[in-house]
Amino acid sequence: MILATYLIGFILISTGSFSEYSDPFFDSLALGLSTQGILLLWGIWVIRRSNLSRDALIGRIPLNYPWLLAFGIIIAMLLYSIGASWVFSYPLTVFAPDMLVDLLNTRIFLETTETAQPMLANSWIVLLIVILAPVSEELVFRGILLSRWSTKWGHTKAILLSSTLFGSLHFPDIIGAFMFGILMCAIYMKTRTLIIPIIIHVGNNLTACMLSLLLPTSTVDVNSFQNVQFELYIGLCCVMLTSPWLVILMTRWWPKKKDKIPYLHNIEDASK
Repeated sequence: MILATYLIGFILISTGSFSEYSDPFFDSLALGLSTQGILLLWGIWVIRRSNLSRDALIGRIPLNYPWLLAFGIIIAMLLYSIGASWVFSYPLTVFAPDMLVDLLNTRIFLETTETAQPMLANSWIVLLIVILAPVSEELVFRGILLSRWSTKWGHTKAILLSSTLFGSLHFPDIIGAFMFGILMCAIYMKTRTLIIPIIIHVGNNLTACMLSLLLPTSTVDVNSFQNVQFELYIGLCCVMLTSPWLVILMTRWWPKKKDKIPYLHNIEDASK
């Protein structure tokens, strides 16, 4: 039920259902509260209702964790997501060009011509994307859903199902988000802490925001799709360059059938 509410709120705001009635800042605020805010509250409610140990669910950062590896994961996942988005968007140039135009012309940050409170609006957007989204999504998709479904159906089914759900809520970057979800699941199972996935998620979203600010913006129209082969080629190169390394990491960290979920491991460690 809560995930259905998340999805409905996302669709209503992202399709501009309220844009004709309000300042875009309020659309952004409504988007955050109707998706990430509800997701976070649901996660907290589940923890309290089920009497779960918050410390055992979140875990602790391992000693001497290789942060350079985490930085590499952020860069690799960003390149993979960009490449996968371009590859995924290529069929839209033929079958749904108007939808692709709207997606490409969507900007993360608002300008003074779009909202009466640009500083407040953009500060909220940064808070939503860089802090609230990583915390709520890692808590729910990796912490709660992965743990529950691993107990019911096993690790592999739980990882694939939670990552599919996570990816489906990140249109148009479905493929990139799906791969990101799988990797975050593997990292959570390996490190037994949500802190590492949250930090990587924060770094990934922060880098995307910085690129949005630094890269020049231009308006896209249907005629721009006449020369999309170059973008498709670059996208394929990004996917092919990063995929082997990401697959190696997932394979190395993929949990074995007999492995316990992080929550149970952390409960046992705390009782020693």
